[in-house]
Amino acid sequence: MDDLLRGIFQLEDNNKTVSGGYHSYPHGTIEKGVSTLGQSTVPQYPVAAFPAWPPDASSQGAYSPDFHYPSVDPGNDFHLQPQGSQYDVMSPCPPLETNIYGAAGPGGPGEVYTSKITSSVNYETPLLVAAAANQPKIVKDLILLGADVNAMDQKGQTVLHLGATYGLPSVIEAVMMTGAPVNVEARNFEGLTPLHCAVMAHNAAFQTQNMEPLSQHHLQPLLLCIQRLLQLGADYKSQDLKSSKTILHLAVQAANLPLVQFLLKLPGQERQNFVNIKAHGNTALHMAAGLHGHPYQEQIVRLLLDHWADPTARNPENEQPVHLLTTGPAAEQLRLLLRSRRSGPGLVYPPSFT
Repeated sequence: MDDLLRGIFQLEDNNKTVSGGYHSYPHGTIEKGVSTLGQSTVPQYPVAAFPAWPPDASSQGAYSPDFHYPSVDPGNDFHLQPQGSQYDVMSPCPPLETNIYGAAGPGGPGEVYTSKITSSVNYETPLLVAAAANQPKIVKDLILLGADVNAMDQKGQTVLHLGATYGLPSVIEAVMMTGAPVNVEARNFEGLTPLHCAVMAHNAAFQTQNMEPLSQHHLQPLLLCIQRLLQLGADYKSQDLKSSKTILHLAVQAANLPLVQFLLKLPGQERQNFVNIKAHGNTALHMAAGLHGHPYQEQIVRLLLDHWADPTARNPENEQPVHLLTTGPAAEQLRLLLRSRRSGPGLVYPPSFT
C-alpha cells in the first residue's frame, strides 16, 4: 500500500510537464505517439446504440489478460472504522481511514504518518492525481481500495471531469470497470457536467485542427470520452448552470459539424425536445443562424431543420432564427430555406430515424 501511494506522487513522463499538481496539463498533451492525419474532409463519426460497454481496444495495454485483484473483494462495502489508538497494530489490510502505520506510526508517538487512500493535498486526492496523470491502473486500484470516486478538487472537478477535459478515455473506462457508484451528473464550480467538459474539449481541438494539423489526432479520444460518458448514463439533455446550454448548443456555437452530426443521431425518443431546448431563450437553430459567414453554417442549419428544429421559435428579443441572419447571397439562401420550413403549425419535414 505504501509503495502504491508513493508511486502515485512520483509519476513522471518524459513527454509531459507537471508543476503543482495536474492543473498544468495543457489540453492535448496527455497522449503519446502523435500521428499526422490529412486534412481532406470533415471526419464522420459512426453512431451505435451504445450497447453494454465492452473494453476498448486502445486501453488493453493497460490491463493484461490475467489482471485481477486477489486481495480485494469488489462486493465488499469497505465499512470504514473510526480512527483511534486501537489501530496501533498494523494488519495486512489496515482500515482505509487510518494511518498506514497505525495511530503512532513506525517512528513512535512523535512521528505520525498520515498517508491515506482518501487524504488530499490542496484538495488533490491520490485518485485525482492519478487520473490527471493518465494512470488508469492506479485509478482502478484506488477506487477498488475505497477511494472516493466522487471526490472534487479545488475547481469542483471529479475524476470524470478530468478524464473528459484532458481526453483520457482509459481513465473513464477504469472507473466503469470498477462498477463504483459514480455521479456522472456532478457539476464543477463552473456548473458543467463531465459531458459538457468533454464536448468543450472536442470543440477546442476541432477549431484548432486547421491551424495545427496534429490536433486532429486528439479528436478521436475526445469523442471516445463522450461515448463512454453516455454509456455511463450521462444525460445529453442536461444544461449547464451558467448559460443553460446543452451539449448541442455548445457544438453548434463552435460550428463543430461532425459533432453536431453525431449528437443529432443519438438514440432516444426525445430528440425533438432536445433540438429545441432554449439557452437563455435561444435554440440551437438561433445559434446556427448567428454563424455569419462560416463555411459550415448552411450544413448545420439544414441538419437542425432535418431533425425537428423549429424555425418559428422566438428568443426573448422576439427574434426568430431568420432574423439573426446577416446580408449577402449565402444568407439570402438560408433566409429562403428557413421561411420555407415554417408554413403552418409544426414542421414540414420530420426527421428520418434510419
